[in-house]
Amino acid sequence: MKVKAYGTREHPSVAASLHGLANVLVRLGKYAEAETSCRESIDVTVKAYGTREHPSVAASLHGLANVLVRLGKYAEAEQAWVSVVDIDERVYGSRRTAATIPTLATLAQLSLKLGRPQDALAWSSEAWLAATEGQLLLLETVQVGPIHLLCLLANQDSERARELMPKLLHALAQFPDNHPARQSTEAQLAQLLPAPEES
Repeated sequence: MKVKAYGTREHPSVAASLHGLANVLVRLGKYAEAETSCRESIDVTVKAYGTREHPSVAASLHGLANVLVRLGKYAEAEQAWVSVVDIDERVYGSRRTAATIPTLATLAQLSLKLGRPQDALAWSSEAWLAATEGQLLLLETVQVGPIHLLCLLANQDSERARELMPKLLHALAQFPDNHPARQSTEAQLAQLLPAPEES
């Protein structure tokens, strides 16, 4: 329908529709079809904008990576997320932006899942620095903090883990007790750092 309206398949609205279709297919559990729709969305977006270095391409790649993880295609998912970070770096001039923090953190988690703790630490360190350097990004700090802590512990770097905690706890204290980000982070920390047993 949008192809008829715009006279071409190579239009951003067509790409957005394909991206939306992929999201619906994921909700229906039709991951192989969602992968196809994501790939079509990427192709159309690249053709519409004439470049792969566009935020809409990065968004479609991010969606594709999520689908690939559900299909167990971890290496392909990792490639897609690395491409997202690379595009964001070229578009925004830095890998350390609020836009890239979630992707960096996701790459850290995937690296841990694949048994590569050193790679995970490299990704989580970059995400942590992006969240905490300069102006502290509170929400991003509390979201990436537990992931970075997990990566530090996986690499047996207890000294840096201890250094991380005051900054993370300071950021956490800025949120009300009932804030979802605070509750989620506290739950993650409770799993990572169980309270000592009382004697």
